Amino acid sequence: MTDTLKETPTLKPARFIVPAGIATLETARLMLRPLVLTDADWVARESGRPEVANTLALVPAPNPSLFAEMFILTVLAKPADIVRAVIDRASGEPLGVIGAHHKGEGVYGFGYWYGPAAWGRGIATEAGAALRDALREAGAARLTAGYFTTNKASARVLEKLGFEHTGDDEPQFCIAQMKALPHRGMALDL
Repeated sequence: MTDTLKETPTLKPARFIVPAGIATLETARLMLRPLVLTDADWVARESGRPEVANTLALVPAPNPSLFAEMFILTVLAKPADIVRAVIDRASGEPLGVIGAHHKGEGVYGFGYWYGPAAWGRGIATEAGAALRDALREAGAARLTAGYFTTNKASARVLEKLGFEHTGDDEPQFCIAQMKALPHRGMALDL
């Protein structure tokens, strides 16, 4: 009997491999670490709060743990995406999630959410600056983002990080509110 060897197609290399320096980032108050499946309970609980989910496009309120598990597994399956749990270094408490989803050619979709315990403390700006700077050092060229126009706090965070209005103001659907909401597009060239 003769074995026939079939040539396997050559896989194309990923366009962007997450540098080791982005694996975990630290700031004065925060640690940004990769999500793990055991984060699903707090991710579901905090992101599914109506006051949080109502500011996000793709999160229901409440957010079932199974949805959070699927989100984390999806993130882990995409090595070019950089999505991190934001942890208070002093207490070890999780505060929220920040991420950059690879869109190709050095462009990333930048986003975040935080539970109410993190609001008004500069957490979003501190974590955002850390991820923005790490992406710049890794060679990313552009970050895109957006916010529902009712979310003035997110608008301020993006402006502090250097994002500018793009003119892309198409309404976006919000699952938690089950309707399309006015949305403002932003971008930052690195």
